[in-house]
Amino acid sequence: MKLRAQLIVVSLFALFLPWAGCSFIYEMESVLRSGQQDALAAFAGSVALLVEDRAAADALFAPTATPGQGIYFHTEKSIPIVDGYAEGGTESSMTLTTFSRASAADASLEAEYLGIVDTDEAYAFIRVVDPSIRYHNPAESELASGDHVVVAMGAVGDTRRYWLAPEAPGEFLARYRAGGAVSAEPRVRGV
Repeated sequence: MKLRAQLIVVSLFALFLPWAGCSFIYEMESVLRSGQQDALAAFAGSVALLVEDRAAADALFAPTATPGQGIYFHTEKSIPIVDGYAEGGTESSMTLTTFSRASAADASLEAEYLGIVDTDEAYAFIRVVDPSIRYHNPAESELASGDHVVVAMGAVGDTRRYWLAPEAPGEFLARYRAGGAVSAEPRVRGV
């Protein structure tokens, strides 16, 4: 092969190299962009499921009372024993009121309550039967990462929601959100 032919081949190769490099970079950019879009779509799907489950969780237990009507608390002369059990707390023969489920997403969950008030304090016994108990993990969420009950108290327009989310069997404090911060409410506690 003559020198002239060799120089032409080398020149064409030198011109081909930048085009091949640009094509490689373009393909890599397309692959990375596709991966980023897939990751973003998966993240958006996870957030959508979380929001969907949150709405379903909020609607899971609706009291049998009509909307806007409060839960009734019975007046008692004796203060109940707060030990986490319904039996033996008072001499009352009152029965527990059952919560109805707004959706049949999990038919294995049951909830009942009994409200008692004396002169200056109110007591609520809430029993939730759940075959798979998940306790609150403060590392996952400040308010409630596991099974929990939300109690709303106050007048219309001035309602405060308390999250009852035990971290383990035994005593627990209620938590509420005020001004973006989560605080414990020592006056609302449970066993």
